[in-house]
Amino acid sequence: MSETCCTAEQLAVIGINAADILEVFGWGFGAVVTMWFFGFVVGVAVDLIRKA
Repeated sequence: MSETCCTAEQLAVIGINAADILEVFGWGFGAVVTMWFFGFVVGVAVDLIRKA
């Protein structure tokens, strides 16, 4: 088997730790949910306009 790319120690040397990864994941997840919400609201608005 081949070695993995990076160990936790190697990532720590360049300044990447679990807290940083969690923060970036949280921002990404939040961005996706926010864009979904805006799309949902626009879709509901378009449906209401079409029914009126």
